[in-house]
Amino acid sequence: MFLKTQILFLILLSVSPAYAVRILIDPGHGGYDKGAQASSQSESHVAWTWSLELKRILQDRNFEVELTRNETSGLSLQKRIHKLNQKKFDLVISLHANYLIDSRVKGIEYFIAAPLDLEDQKLQLAHEEIQIQKGQKKISPLLASLNEEKKSQVTAILNDLQQQSKLEKSLRIATKLNQIWPGKIKQGPFDLLTQSQSPAILIELGYLSNPTDHKNLIDPQFRLQKSLMISDALTSYFENQKIKQVD
Repeated sequence: MFLKTQILFLILLSVSPAYAVRILIDPGHGGYDKGAQASSQSESHVAWTWSLELKRILQDRNFEVELTRNETSGLSLQKRIHKLNQKKFDLVISLHANYLIDSRVKGIEYFIAAPLDLEDQKLQLAHEEIQIQKGQKKISPLLASLNEEKKSQVTAILNDLQQQSKLEKSLRIATKLNQIWPGKIKQGPFDLLTQSQSPAILIELGYLSNPTDHKNLIDPQFRLQKSLMISDALTSYFENQKIKQVD
């Protein structure tokens, strides 16, 4: 466990941003894809209005913010994934609104991808490879003796470690958000989460099928209040990250 923590720490150091925090907001659905619908409200419109509000507030706080789509355009899942992996983002947030037949279900939900589980012996090889890449260590007899197949396995492990680091960041951010706007943190097999090269969270802002949530999701004052809370959580998280880097 200690070795795993060491390796993840090295990865975090190697990928820590030296620029303003960059966030990509993905308004769910769009274009002909309206997503869930209740009465006259569509999920795509709710996601768009919330994305605009959040973008404005974050930009006022000196975050660099981009959107995956505009108000009327549609974007396929693969095009979304391609866009979010074109650049290096500190966080990807995909905003959605939920719907169930059971109208009693309500509340916000934060989704992250499923965590990875790596073996300690493989971690040792990956740890040495990271140090070699950073110029902190010469090639050991263990690594030198590996054939190409084994070396490719080490490369795959390094990729897994990068994913593990990404997922741990995603969980820490989701936890921070959940502290300020309590809901549920869940793991989901969403392609946007699993294929993102950046920390990523999918937020189901509430249930259009629940009368209370429905009313709140289309209320400008509620949207402003909760967008400010999300921004507060993100500001706090990234400010703490900057302090840790200085320390």
